[in-house]
Amino acid sequence: MRQPAVYTDSNGTLYVTGQRRHHLFDWCDTLRLDRRYIRWNRDLSCFTLIIKNEADKLRLKDVIAMKQAKRPTRKQKTVIDGYGLNPNNWFVERDTPQEMVIIHRHTGSIRRLRRGA
Repeated sequence: MRQPAVYTDSNGTLYVTGQRRHHLFDWCDTLRLDRRYIRWNRDLSCFTLIIKNEADKLRLKDVIAMKQAKRPTRKQKTVIDGYGLNPNNWFVERDTPQEMVIIHRHTGSIRRLRRGA
C-alpha cells in the first residue's frame, strides 16, 4: 500500500487521493469503508476516497502513522496470551511501557493491550 496524499476542505472532510481507482481499494478495506465512497475529483484530476466520519479520520491517522509490524518475541507472546489471544495470529506494531499495539495477521484488525494500570 502506497502512502496516500491526504487533503482536507473547509468542512473538515478528508480526501485520500489515488491515480487509479484500484489504488484506493486497499485503503477502503483497511478503513472498513465501502468502495462507493471513491469518486473522481475534477479539481485534483484523480480519484479520491471521501472520509467524513470522525472515527474513520482517526483510524486513517493511525494507519498512516503505523510502522511495519513484526512477529512477537517470547515476552510479548506471554502478554498477548494473557489477554486470551492466540499469539501466532498477531503481529506487534508498537510496544511501549504503557501499551502494546497488535495487528491480526489475517483480518488486519488492530487491538491495543494496556499495560500496568
